[in-house]
Amino acid sequence: MFTSITYLQSGNDKQQKIYDVLNSLNIMEDLALYNPVLCGTIPIRIDTPQ
Repeated sequence: MFTSITYLQSGNDKQQKIYDVLNSLNIMEDLALYNPVLCGTIPIRIDTPQ
């Protein structure tokens, strides 16, 4: 499970951009009370160019 987004920092360009956005908005910290889990195609590198 992706309970931390730090691994995105060393991912591909798209993952690094996602990390920057999520980090700058403090998304995970703001939702910490709810134990957020990051999911989707970008975190696991199966997203498509479109």
